[in-house]
Amino acid sequence: MIRLYIILLAGVLVMAGCTQPQPTNTNQNTNTNSSVIEGDVMDGHDDEGDKTDIDDGPSASETMDDEDNGDQAGENDKEADDSGENETQVYTNKAIGYSLNHPVNWYWQHFLAGTTENGVNLDSDYFIADPNPLVGFGSEYLGRYVIQVSSRPLSDFADAVNDLTKSSSKVDGIDAARYEGTRTNMVVENQTVVEYQFMRNGQSFRVIYSMLDSDPEQEAMFESFVKSISFES
Repeated sequence: MIRLYIILLAGVLVMAGCTQPQPTNTNQNTNTNSSVIEGDVMDGHDDEGDKTDIDDGPSASETMDDEDNGDQAGENDKEADDSGENETQVYTNKAIGYSLNHPVNWYWQHFLAGTTENGVNLDSDYFIADPNPLVGFGSEYLGRYVIQVSSRPLSDFADAVNDLTKSSSKVDGIDAARYEGTRTNMVVENQTVVEYQFMRNGQSFRVIYSMLDSDPEQEAMFESFVKSISFES
């Protein structure tokens, strides 16, 4: 009887030693309120040979040649707006020669994109900012705030604003056309769009706001964003 008990006890111990521990998830995203994107938006080269240079925010490990390594956003000073309710962060685009203030805790990205025969020359410079993680270049929605600088004429972008109401405005003293309206179609519903278009030094500029179910407070924040744009003299 004692011998049988010892054999059963040994069997229990062997089975306990063979039990595998349950795996734990060590890849939790703990930085859910970051102003820096922690992943790639798209590959450096796509299947068609297009080339895209991407900057993932002020702490990106790789930056463009025209940016200071490790400080792509320029000064990271935080300042309050006139209401004192929203903090902004300074971003400087040294390649184009402008600076602006964008909301501190937003995701943002700066990159170049374009298609040429040799895949080297890039014809569009983008700055994108959004309170949520960015979807990625090539999607219908890039971000709530988008600045596109291009070598293409503004007439190429006429179709993008033909359903919006046009008025005259200025951006940092430069004459600009301002387009505004609300879109509801097969793709979006109740999307407010505001777009500024102007030319500077032979380049076309588009400063775009788009938001579903927008409200006056968000639109006022965008107008403050536009007013913060300042070009080097």
